[in-house]
This record gives sequence, C-alpha cells and structure tokens, in this order.
Amino acid sequence: MDFCEMYEQYYHRVYYTALKVTKNPCSAEDILQETFIKAYDKLEGIREEGKVGAWLSTIAHRKAIDLLRVIKKRGPFFCQLKRFRYLNLSMKMRILMLSTFVNAVI
Repeated sequence: MDFCEMYEQYYHRVYYTALKVTKNPCSAEDILQETFIKAYDKLEGIREEGKVGAWLSTIAHRKAIDLLRVIKKRGPFFCQLKRFRYLNLSMKMRILMLSTFVNAVI
C-alpha cells in the first residue's frame, strides 16, 4: 500500500480515535502525526492491507493514552513545552509563546 493512499484513506479515522481519547483537537493532531510517522517507518512490514485501519487506530489509541499519562504525571504545561521544543525557535521566543499560552488558559 502506498503511504499517501493510506494517509488519505485513514487520517480521519486516526484523528477521531485520538480525539475520542484526549478530548483535545491539538493533541489529536499531534497523535495523528506521530501515528503516521510510525506507520511510515513500518510500512514495509505491512502484510495484510485489510487490517491497516485497525492497526493505525490501535497505534493512535495507545499514543493518546500515553499522552494522558504524561499530562497526569507532569501536567499540561509540560506537554506545551514539549510541543514548542519541536519548533526551531530561540529560547526567548519559546518562553514568549508559553507565556501567551498560559495567559490564554488563565
């Protein structure tokens, strides 16, 4: 199965699986990306194309549960800090973005 084809066919299913668990659209988008990154890495090992949707949903569900565990353990602020780390920004800009996030939550 071609990766683009797989993404087009299953991205809604993966997104809504993650959204159902996290109840957060931003977290669901992150999980969507992580799920398809993992799928891309394992694309060569897919034997039964009929089970791809279930496999992707399982990955998304487990990643969503892992995220909820991290939030419970470290708090939501840590997750936002982790998200901004992936952006190629200076530390000053990261702090500015985080302060904006915190002010929006408060």
